[in-house]
Amino acid sequence: MPLKLRAILISIFACLIFCWILPIMIFFPTGSEYVYNRMLIGIYGSFIAIGVTAVLLKWDKKSFREIGFIWEQGTLYRFLKGFIIGAVIVLLSISILVATTKYTIVFNQDVVLWKAILGLIAFLPLAFMEEIIYRGYPLIKLRAQIGIRWSLVVMAILFAYYHDITASTLHWQLLGPGIWGIVYGIYAFSSKGIAMPTGIHMAANVVLALLGTKHSVYAVWNLELIAQASESAETHAHMVSVLLQVALLIFGIFLVEYYIRKKQEDNFSS
Repeated sequence: MPLKLRAILISIFACLIFCWILPIMIFFPTGSEYVYNRMLIGIYGSFIAIGVTAVLLKWDKKSFREIGFIWEQGTLYRFLKGFIIGAVIVLLSISILVATTKYTIVFNQDVVLWKAILGLIAFLPLAFMEEIIYRGYPLIKLRAQIGIRWSLVVMAILFAYYHDITASTLHWQLLGPGIWGIVYGIYAFSSKGIAMPTGIHMAANVVLALLGTKHSVYAVWNLELIAQASESAETHAHMVSVLLQVALLIFGIFLVEYYIRKKQEDNFSS
């Protein structure tokens, strides 16, 4: 088998292995409370993701340091910068949705604050485990073989597939996590690590969870259609949601092309 094809298949297979291993966590102790369950799944999943990465690195005779997978002085700064970027993107999208549709935001009278806070913290290990695999070494290997654009596309599809087995249908996951995967990926390339995309990823989940789109336990507020909304208003709201995802895709493509152009200019000037 040609080395290039072998590297591509290994990267793809590593992501699939991660998907297939995760279900065994149902046999791990996670507690009866949903928030504890999610926290422990994120922790267990992070160890699994690190283990899969370690096997790949050993295979290629590389170290975590060589791929930038280390804690350094700027790591926390990049994470916080990513968190702000993710929060701004989602809040801007929600603002447009509320301003142009019959959606409204109402306070959740039933919120249990300590559960909400603990549940939101759980998004850190959950985001971290996904970034290790989907924006970590498998993506780096793919980039080396098929370039920036195609590596991001392939990994975005794999990321959507991962969400498909844990959520709903693949076509909707392509519009959601698939598009976000491109954004996370280009920030991983531009920042040379996973701290920034982990921050973006966590922020996106935290803001959406606060608005009740993830699980009721997180919902401090609820994003919902007004009671009198007609069927046409619901259809309009759905279309606006899709258009916002398309806008995010265009933003992601712009970032990719800008990054590629800047890399070419830097290579030419040097």
